[in-house]
Amino acid sequence: MTALALSVERFDGWPLATGGFEDGAHRILDVELARRLGFSRPRDVRKLIDRLAEQGELSGVSKRATVSRRELSGNVIETPVTEYWLTLEQALFVTAKSETKAANEILRAVIAVFLKAQREHEARHAREVGYVARLLLADATSDWDLMWPSEFTKKVCALHGIEWDGRVQPKFMASTYERIYRKLLGDEVYELLKTRNPEPHFGSNHHQWLTPKAREAVARAIPTITAFAKQVRDKSEFWARFDAEFAGKMLQLDLFPARKPN
Repeated sequence: MTALALSVERFDGWPLATGGFEDGAHRILDVELARRLGFSRPRDVRKLIDRLAEQGELSGVSKRATVSRRELSGNVIETPVTEYWLTLEQALFVTAKSETKAANEILRAVIAVFLKAQREHEARHAREVGYVARLLLADATSDWDLMWPSEFTKKVCALHGIEWDGRVQPKFMASTYERIYRKLLGDEVYELLKTRNPEPHFGSNHHQWLTPKAREAVARAIPTITAFAKQVRDKSEFWARFDAEFAGKMLQLDLFPARKPN
């Protein structure tokens, strides 16, 4: 698993990694768990982890390369080491296999601290989603106006093998707009948008529920998206270029990059 920038927070005095791994799971450092289990040499827990992995009892443990430092005759000696970061399930298994006197107590403590971290994370995420939603979504719909140019609709229809007559848009355009808005707004905000406008149609389009700044940001993205529709050969290529361009770029109002079509 690729190592990202590590972020660690404390929950009831326990340091847990809350960021730094692609799956987003909280993790505890091997030696931190070992100290609480009463290991006289906390790094010896790595021997236990290695043995469990070799026996096929423990898998998928995330590793990070680091260095240990010790002073010898006035010089600092650095030694490369590999540290293990354990998920809740892995930490519980290692704890159970540690056969230390504190194992039963630590089992309960590990469960409690991971659950607390998860609750706090979910509460924080909910607050963040609510904040972003207030920035992006209006309290009431605005008057209808044209947001997406007819050229975009025409080109998307052509990618579906249809020549659009300029009147009623084909039903598949709804899923096209949904995928675009999900990428730009984020899934959670888009779901909130759907509760306000469950069945978008002419006169009640999703963009009418965006705040003015959000509409401006979407408008800045439209030329790039339209250019993709004009340049590609098929739907798969369109979505590949769209996803590559806007990957990880949930709409950020004034921070949204205004880029020229390639």
